[in-house]
Amino acid sequence: MKESEEKSSALQIEDFIIIWLDATINNGHHVLFKRQFSLDISSNCIHTFVDQYECVEYIRRNENEHIFLVVSGSLGENIVPLVHNLSQICKIYIFCADKARHALWSKAFIKVQGVFINESSLMTYLKSDIKIYANATVPISIGYVNERSLQDINEEQVNFLWFQLLIGVIYRLPQTLGAKSEMIEECRENYVDNSFQLRMIDEFYEKYTADSAIHWYTKDCFLYRLLNSAFRTQNIDIIFNYHYFLTDLFKQLTALHQDQFGDKTGKLKVYRGQYLKLQELEKLKNNIGHLVSINTFLSTSTQCCVAAEFSGNGEHQSKGIESVIFEIDIDHAVQRRPFARIDKFSANKDENEILIAMGSVFRIEEVELFTDYIWSIKLVLSSEVKEEVENLFSYFTQHIGKQPSILELGVLLSKIGDFERAKRFYQRLLVELPSDDIDLGVLYNNLGEIYRQQGYLNEAMEYYKKAIQEFTETVGFRDEWFAVVHSNMAMIFEARGEFERAITYYRCALLIIQHIDSDDAELFSTVYHGMATSFQKQGKLMAALHFYQKALKVENQVLPTAHPSIATTYTNIGQLHFTMKNMAPAFDCMHKALTILLDVLPKNHPQLAILLNMTNQHKFQIFK
Repeated sequence: MKESEEKSSALQIEDFIIIWLDATINNGHHVLFKRQFSLDISSNCIHTFVDQYECVEYIRRNENEHIFLVVSGSLGENIVPLVHNLSQICKIYIFCADKARHALWSKAFIKVQGVFINESSLMTYLKSDIKIYANATVPISIGYVNERSLQDINEEQVNFLWFQLLIGVIYRLPQTLGAKSEMIEECRENYVDNSFQLRMIDEFYEKYTADSAIHWYTKDCFLYRLLNSAFRTQNIDIIFNYHYFLTDLFKQLTALHQDQFGDKTGKLKVYRGQYLKLQELEKLKNNIGHLVSINTFLSTSTQCCVAAEFSGNGEHQSKGIESVIFEIDIDHAVQRRPFARIDKFSANKDENEILIAMGSVFRIEEVELFTDYIWSIKLVLSSEVKEEVENLFSYFTQHIGKQPSILELGVLLSKIGDFERAKRFYQRLLVELPSDDIDLGVLYNNLGEIYRQQGYLNEAMEYYKKAIQEFTETVGFRDEWFAVVHSNMAMIFEARGEFERAITYYRCALLIIQHIDSDDAELFSTVYHGMATSFQKQGKLMAALHFYQKALKVENQVLPTAHPSIATTYTNIGQLHFTMKNMAPAFDCMHKALTILLDVLPKNHPQLAILLNMTNQHKFQIFK
């Protein structure tokens, strides 16, 4: 049976798993070697087996992992034919006493890296291969502006916006000793059973200074691995734990960029060679002309030959891994994120290394075969790219209304229905932001909105009350946000069937925005709609019609003619007219709503079917 399975504590740190299968793994010498093996590889992801069948089952079960298999000669002869062609198997290493015998059968399997009788040579090959594979996963996301609404944007565009907004939040958070301690605690939890990495963490805690951030990031140790894992998994909680260090790294890179390129014009060409998963390559090929965001710090070289050494020359194509060389053209004048030569600060003394900040955005210019085995991916940063990025964020802010920039990420997550991540983001900000931060009131309101939309009305009301208290102490009642919270509280009373209280709170919100002479048309529209629905549910149809028409008037003044919100208002007015047996104006409103939706929604959108069905039912009632 399986002898042991080492666990990583807080998250899957590495991009790989090492599996070691050997029937004699329990003997004294092997135990000592395994311990040293774990330290030298500096990994928590080592799984050992003595039973080949359990080993095969485990490998088959982990089909999305990158697995490096170390196996004894006798068991290897049985297991290698069974697992060799599985996509999760990266490389295989035969560790045995009879090299000649096992070299004979193993040469038929291209993933077998070699037959080793010497522990040090096995370690050398394995460490080298792992380093290359660890370099193979670059988190990227695609962004472009061609969708109708935030609810319709695809996953790639969400990831693009998500990461760009996250970076802005990270660098605004305060760097406190508590933040550093929390980061150290997170690191120790992830390497709790790894004495080598724990010693490195202790050294970092004792010796780290802000001007050594680049050195620590480029060092082959816990920090680089944990950060890349956090970026890969997009775990908000984990990424936040490292904001203390990330801010230092960004600041140091920014200072170097200013010194080296701040007053220069012209372009810089850099290269990066690596493995890339086939699906990631296809994603780039399918989005030529679109924007790509690199969601980690990217190490590059000014020399193509250096990059080529890391590209692998196509040796892993059978596993769905392609060899690529990124060719990146950067216009000094328009780069939004810093880049700099880091040879004087890097733990790797490569005089040609250029480090590019995470979140850098480029246009995918070209993806084509460079040789028979290596793909060339050309990325460009120009003034046109900068303009498109700005347009994308302008498009986004138009859909979320007025929000403090530090909260925009939570709003994006809420808009696309990812309430749990939005909730975690806001709750994390409650911990990070100082108690007198001016955005706390909005934060409480936004948390209340999430709970309200999830149907947790009592919890939502508690957050709204906290928001009211915060605004009372900071901005007073003469503020739009004070009106927003009253409108949101009215929605809770409306949902509870307390329509009179709802109308009272809506009127309060309306008085505030009228008193401060607000120009927030969306807020006026929200309040008018709320009052209309509350009156409608009370059976006061003329009052409801009055406020629907006021909402429509505001929307027609500020929104494009073909806007989904106007279609919604026409639909509500049409339904109200149907209830009042005013058939002519009812059908007229439904026709206007349908005309708008046909213009802005895909032809197979369910909202169109609902509206058509509703209209046809009323026609049927007339003529039956």
